[in-house]
Amino acid sequence: MTPTRRAPGAPRQTLAFAIGLALVLLLAACGGGGPAPVTGCATDPDCGGGAYCLQGTCRASSAPVADISLPATLVSAKELSFQAAVTDADPGDSVVRHDWTIALVSGTCDAEPEPTTTGSLQAVFWCAGTYDVTLVATDSFGVASAPVTRRFEVSQSANLPTVTASTTTPSLGHQCVGKPLACSLFVFSIQLAAAGSDPLGQPLAYEWRARPANPRVVDATATFTPAPSATAPSVAITSPGTAMAGDWAFGVRVRNPGGYLGRSSVTVHVINRPPVVAAAPMSVDHVFLDGAYLASGTLAAAATDPDGDPVETTLAYVEPVGSGCAATFDAATAAFSVSCTSAESLIGDVSRAATVTATDVNGDAGQADVAITIRNRPPVIRLVSDAAATEVALEHGVGACPGGAGTCFLAAGTQPFAGEDPDGDPVSEAALTTLVAAAASHSTGQVGAGTPASFRYSTSIAFPGEFRAGDGAGPFTLRGVVSDPFGATATAEVPVRVGNRPPVPRAPTPFSTADHRYDRVAREYVAVIELTAFEDPDGDPITASGDPQPGCTEFGLSPSTGALTVTCRMGYVPGASDLPPLRSFMGTRPVVATALDPWASGSATTSATIGNRPPVLTSSSGVVTATCECVCLNPVAFPASRPGALLSALLANVAAGPAACTECVVQPVSLKVDARAVDPDDDPLQLTYSTGGLNFTKTAIPTGAALSTTATSPASWNVTATDGSGGPAATATVEITETACP
Repeated sequence: MTPTRRAPGAPRQTLAFAIGLALVLLLAACGGGGPAPVTGCATDPDCGGGAYCLQGTCRASSAPVADISLPATLVSAKELSFQAAVTDADPGDSVVRHDWTIALVSGTCDAEPEPTTTGSLQAVFWCAGTYDVTLVATDSFGVASAPVTRRFEVSQSANLPTVTASTTTPSLGHQCVGKPLACSLFVFSIQLAAAGSDPLGQPLAYEWRARPANPRVVDATATFTPAPSATAPSVAITSPGTAMAGDWAFGVRVRNPGGYLGRSSVTVHVINRPPVVAAAPMSVDHVFLDGAYLASGTLAAAATDPDGDPVETTLAYVEPVGSGCAATFDAATAAFSVSCTSAESLIGDVSRAATVTATDVNGDAGQADVAITIRNRPPVIRLVSDAAATEVALEHGVGACPGGAGTCFLAAGTQPFAGEDPDGDPVSEAALTTLVAAAASHSTGQVGAGTPASFRYSTSIAFPGEFRAGDGAGPFTLRGVVSDPFGATATAEVPVRVGNRPPVPRAPTPFSTADHRYDRVAREYVAVIELTAFEDPDGDPITASGDPQPGCTEFGLSPSTGALTVTCRMGYVPGASDLPPLRSFMGTRPVVATALDPWASGSATTSATIGNRPPVLTSSSGVVTATCECVCLNPVAFPASRPGALLSALLANVAAGPAACTECVVQPVSLKVDARAVDPDDDPLQLTYSTGGLNFTKTAIPTGAALSTTATSPASWNVTATDGSGGPAATATVEITETACP
């Protein structure tokens, strides 16, 4: 008899405790006993599996001892009962499970035991033979007994009934619908039939049983209508959303009044359609991190079951052999990752796919491969100066044209582009291309080698309008192309805007004075005054301009100093004795000078003064020999007091001859008064000659020779020369001495 186990943790009765203690002492005396006591337990669970708590210490549970009682009569085709006989040495312990097995030792058919875990086993042996029955008993602490086996012989029974089972529905489908989910046969039921006979003509009792062959079918129920004892029942199979498909064996037994059995069975196949996997190709991005190319993602797939069965989906991923990459996969989360040391291994001639398996509750599976594509996002390119910038801005200069032929405007720069990659991939330096509009036939563009790359544009200096417009726009465009390790590229084309700095004064000249000169050919006064000198920060050629003043309208550049100049002019044709108008030409003027490069200008104001150098006179004193005539005067007819009768006397004395000449007289002559005049500016001069009450005025342009006038008698002459500037006049005294007659 199996003892009843007390509830764990319940107090033991005093008598039970005394018996248990005696047994423990007995086992110890015989060399038995459990593990070393563990103090501190209060209840059996404190000791874990296979042990119990006794007086505050844990003791190992003893294994049950099992035995089997065989049926009194061992014949075939009859239900036989095997009984367990189990004892347990632990006080109050109990057996909670019996595991039975029957094995054919010799014979032609296996036994048919009824499933059970109790102490009683029912079995039918349909054939004579030798069999082994084995029992293992397990106590409440999970300790199992040693297996016990009994071998026995079954003899063949005679005059046994027979039966034949059949069905009109050998196969049919099923469906699962509703909430909660419920599964049933598609046509609701299976039609069975049985025909039995007894050799002795005894009446027979029928009993139908259903057994599924699919081990997954554990919760399905077969319901016989009107009853399992009917000879031709219909059968409905249902399950609460669990497995029910596969082969079902519907067995029928017939029993005669003596308890002898006949059996037959028919198999009906409940059809199951496998799940259908719906898995679209999967694409994931990658990143470049710490020298490796990485891609990861979580696989996902959906599956449907045509029968409505619950489906469990599993995914698996294995990196292709020879890819050169490492991969991980977590089946619990369906997360995978791929790590490659080279771009070609990550994205190239490598085909990656995950396997998706959908299994329904009946064990049938559908499978599909999900192609995995690792994406590469192309790089982007931008200007380094400003991500939002849309043009390259350059300053320019002037230098030798490419090849050294001529002078050119030049604009140059270094690598203006930078590449960025959304995946973090390394990006190449931008490959540069200089583009020049076709209309700019005098311009070129070049790219320089080296890192960083450089570029340059040039235009012949004779075509500044081709090089740049006033706002800096021009015919130049710069193209940059970056690429990532996968060959994806990004291109940018931006216009090049060339800056210009206007000319600036090299050193301001607030005041400037220049002497003038008189141009004898053009008959005009001319003064060239140097103004402020300018320089161009870009080295551009400069031209001169300005705000004209009256008479000062010509602007230019000094070839020696590079300063801006203004030329002032005033025409004058000298008259016979007029005063030259030089004074109105001279003076100070505020002149605004403007220096222009081809696109811009700079200005400065200079107080420009026209200067004058005064003339210089040198005297030309000398002796003039008078013209003498000796005449013979008749003292009677022509006394000396009558000089007016000279001509008559001369005529009268012709005949008389020289002997008659008694007196020589000086005849009046024209005397030349000379003054040598010089003007440093070559100005026309007004000269005034005066002596006593005589004044003579004349205007002349000095040539370096003496300036003369004519007088009628010897004298001392004062000469004054002025250029009309209003400044001091030049003066000189000319002494004319006449020699006496002999």
